[in-house]
Amino acid sequence: QEKWADIYALYRETAQWYHDALFLRENEKYLNYLLDRQISLETIRKFQLGCSTAPRDLWFFLKEKGFDPKFIIESGVFVSEGRDKFFWRIVFPIANSMGHVVAFTGRVLDTSLPKYLNSPASHIFDKSSILYGMHLAKQVIAKSGKVFIVEGQMDTIALHQAGVDNAVGISGTALTSDHIRMLKRFAKTIFLVLDSDDAGVKATFASI
Repeated sequence: QEKWADIYALYRETAQWYHDALFLRENEKYLNYLLDRQISLETIRKFQLGCSTAPRDLWFFLKEKGFDPKFIIESGVFVSEGRDKFFWRIVFPIANSMGHVVAFTGRVLDTSLPKYLNSPASHIFDKSSILYGMHLAKQVIAKSGKVFIVEGQMDTIALHQAGVDNAVGISGTALTSDHIRMLKRFAKTIFLVLDSDDAGVKATFASI
């Protein structure tokens, strides 16, 4: 229990650090990228979007917060001492249904590969049981009895910004029985709004 509390605290501090970094003058290209994608400042703050541009600064920040260096590396945020896994990327915090940040996704601004990097699976993060945006959507889902399921973070964010606050995202195109069990507590009707390409169509029928 004590270690779980520590990992939640580390992810909470890290998410805030990434978010604060997005508004630094030297990181304006990251903020401009999101604004150019028609993501408003209000939405950026709602989803606590951030960026990673100074991995050693984050390392020292977490050490100053009292986290053990070995524990920082074991957290999944760093690949080595002072080397942030999400370096040079836009960062999307991933929260569980209670609103605790449990993982991150990092997206490049250019054509570099991989386009997305995700936190490794851990005792607090299993993408088969996490729905992106669920902590923000669950009250609206419960009130309306309906939920819209999309692929990934950007589609979820776009729907919320358009006023569809009962939207959640899955990682890739895998809808699992754990997701359904979670949603059954809140929704009576599920709308699948996956991509219209071949992979999305196959995923839709597989999900049904």
